[in-house]
Amino acid sequence: MLNTSKLFKLKRPNPNLRLVIPSLLILGFYFSEFVSKYLKYSYYEFTRVSGVIKLIAEVLLLIYIFKFKKESGKNLIKIIAIFTVFYFFGQYFLLRGDFLNRTILNVYTLNSYMFIFVLYFALEPNSKHNLETLRKQLNYLDFSIKSIFVINAIAIFTGLIFDLDLFKSYLGFSNRFGYNGFFLHASHSSYIYIIFILYFFSSYLKTHTTINFYFLIASVVISFLIGTKTVYLFNLLFLLYVLFAYIKRAYALLILTTLGLLFVFTFSNSVMVFRNNFQVLNNVYENHGITTMLFSYRDLNVTHEFIPYILKNWNFFNYIFGGAEFHQFRTEIEIIDLIWFLGVAGTLLYLTLLYNKILSQILKIKTLKLPIIIFLFCALLSGSFFTNVPIIPYLIIFYFSVTVGYGQTVNNN
Repeated sequence: MLNTSKLFKLKRPNPNLRLVIPSLLILGFYFSEFVSKYLKYSYYEFTRVSGVIKLIAEVLLLIYIFKFKKESGKNLIKIIAIFTVFYFFGQYFLLRGDFLNRTILNVYTLNSYMFIFVLYFALEPNSKHNLETLRKQLNYLDFSIKSIFVINAIAIFTGLIFDLDLFKSYLGFSNRFGYNGFFLHASHSSYIYIIFILYFFSSYLKTHTTINFYFLIASVVISFLIGTKTVYLFNLLFLLYVLFAYIKRAYALLILTTLGLLFVFTFSNSVMVFRNNFQVLNNVYENHGITTMLFSYRDLNVTHEFIPYILKNWNFFNYIFGGAEFHQFRTEIEIIDLIWFLGVAGTLLYLTLLYNKILSQILKIKTLKLPIIIFLFCALLSGSFFTNVPIIPYLIIFYFSVTVGYGQTVNNN
């Protein structure tokens, strides 16, 4: 007679398979992004292939955590339970009808906020054996990250040379400059390329190898082709940091002065280049001013959507627990959206958990402290950072590669 209990009994994955699973995960995410982008480009009705792949991956990660990392599972349940309570209270206290429908429609956003903790606990080592396994996994992941970078660089330059819409950052906006290769959204590629820069920067500082130096330079150069203001702002601040931290101040000032003079003498030409290659942004500037251009209408979302919404629909408890309808309204300024969704108390708790689990370890590394702060500054001014599921694997991989690689103590459960 068939023993069904054995049939459905989960076994720990094969040790060799465990080493490549994270690499397969990030490669699957990457190529599913391109499938979704191609379907969207070809006007297919269903385009959310990447979303389905990520949901399946999340379910499998949860099964793995609860089955084989029970202590991590307990901690994850506590975190999810706390923010679920915040979420339901926020929705309940909103001065709007249709509580059930509104709550169901925004569960996806809640899940997106939680994904960073799911992936963190899935990879976090809780023993010396698991730490050694993670080190081996990071070797495979390094190859995967570099493979994705090279493949996407080829796609970006192919799109740039042949003017292929499929590889553009802004599908459907032919006048907006930017190429992001296989990645689906411009926001995805912005954050991922910033993480690429930080990843190769930290790798070069650890090894000082020529190959990592070339990857670092290439990541900075290619990131300018993405065409997003988030990347431009990060690169400007990051390059200033590198100039003053790693180049003698006299040379740094000489370089900055030279660049400044070149900009002054070529200002009129620079304006023409901006108008020709960034026509959409130029139109926004002429119609709404420089603030709206820099924030891509996000400032108007704050004044026209966020403020009127909370004045009309929030009471005292919503300032604590939040209360948003992101299926209809969103500012796309991360820190404001976080407060909108989780409230002041929920936002402070969420950021505290991220700091304790992730940021506190990275900020111990002196050479990465300021670049990470620059990254967070850019991310909080931009949108969809914490809910941007495709970037989370890159972020977590960067975290573990840095903390393990620099010999930092990884958090124990």
